[in-house]
Amino acid sequence: MVLELCTLVSIDPTHELDPYLAPVFAHLRRDKPDDLMAVAEGTLDSGSAGLRGSVAIALSSWPSESWNARDTALLSRLLLNENARLRELSLPGLRPLAECDRALAIELALRTEIGDSVPLARALCELFVGPFGLSLAALDDVQVEQLLKKLEYLGNLDDSAVQIVLTQIGTRNPSALVNMLLRRVTRAGQLGPFDYQPLPMKWMGRGIADISGSERGADLLRRIRDAILSADTWGALFVIPELFAAASGGFGELGINVLNEWVDSGDPAKIKDAQRAHRQAHGTTSEASRCLLEQHPELSVRW
Repeated sequence: MVLELCTLVSIDPTHELDPYLAPVFAHLRRDKPDDLMAVAEGTLDSGSAGLRGSVAIALSSWPSESWNARDTALLSRLLLNENARLRELSLPGLRPLAECDRALAIELALRTEIGDSVPLARALCELFVGPFGLSLAALDDVQVEQLLKKLEYLGNLDDSAVQIVLTQIGTRNPSALVNMLLRRVTRAGQLGPFDYQPLPMKWMGRGIADISGSERGADLLRRIRDAILSADTWGALFVIPELFAAASGGFGELGINVLNEWVDSGDPAKIKDAQRAHRQAHGTTSEASRCLLEQHPELSVRW
């Protein structure tokens, strides 16, 4: 009876039961796997969107011990589908696959197109969060860069799963994270502030980019600091100091030392930009800004 119902729905794409068939597919997976695969594979060619979504949802609950090549082929087709919602529903199916073949699961995850979709990015990042995911530790440096490249095009970075992944990458490979965030700053200048927010509106914890304690922390902070000199939009002049503040743990000791290198240089442009960094992140009343103004009163003139 269950198989006949699935077949009926697959023949009639307008059938209203199709969004609710995931548990039915899971039942068939246990009792009649070959029959299920015949129906599931057929839905990718002629089934409704809801029916294909039911297949995608069911895949994530299929036991890993019985996972086979046909399951992988089905999941691969779902992840390549042009429908973004279907790809989002299909990504959790990589968890049971990862228990059998983690390398292949990671390959399929990084191959999945997410574009600028936050829901897709969330589904992708959730795979790398928690004990039952793919594990960021299993990614090599090239794969970490691939993952960051996917997140680079999101309109914002405010999703919690996205920020958790970025925080973990920042701990492991802070240089890659800083490079990605600086590319987002450049991209924001091309797209406009209303279409693209390069940094999170609210940083989680100490900030996803707090790299001041890393081995190359000072060099990375200098890279962010120096980007202020080449900033060619007002948006970048506002955002880069925010990034510097986050990357230095809220203008910690290392961040202050890096900015003071500019103050001690005697270069008026660098001194002004060092004060700008303090002021943009903390306001004109910050202690750091007051110290700079005491040393260089000419900076009190608005520019």
